[in-house]
Amino acid sequence: MRFIVNPFTGDLVPYTNFAAKPINTNFDYSTQSPYLLHTTKGNSRILKIIVDIDTAFNGSGWSFSIGDSNNNQSLFAPFEIDLSEIEKFEVNPGYLYTISTQIYLYLNAGNATTGSGFIYLQEA
Repeated sequence: MRFIVNPFTGDLVPYTNFAAKPINTNFDYSTQSPYLLHTTKGNSRILKIIVDIDTAFNGSGWSFSIGDSNNNQSLFAPFEIDLSEIEKFEVNPGYLYTISTQIYLYLNAGNATTGSGFIYLQEA
């Protein structure tokens, strides 16, 4: 059996608990939206998303969400994050995609001139 390090906890876990290619994506205030993060497999569940803001967004008018083309907030809604805070924000949507689906970051940077972070996505 193969094992990998869980990027969320640091624990060693069986490889089958994660997507074949775990998502680790950086973004900043200049990222074009919508930005394709990942394409799910059919019958897969998005278990966890962590957004780690490493440089706070300045200015105002920004918004952030993660979802698909039918619902841009299905996995991570704007009220679940504050881009002006250097912090990790975590959601556990448990959303099941029965068919292969593209997952997007929807980012409106408003009038920000700084700000960046990383997105970690766990699919099972």
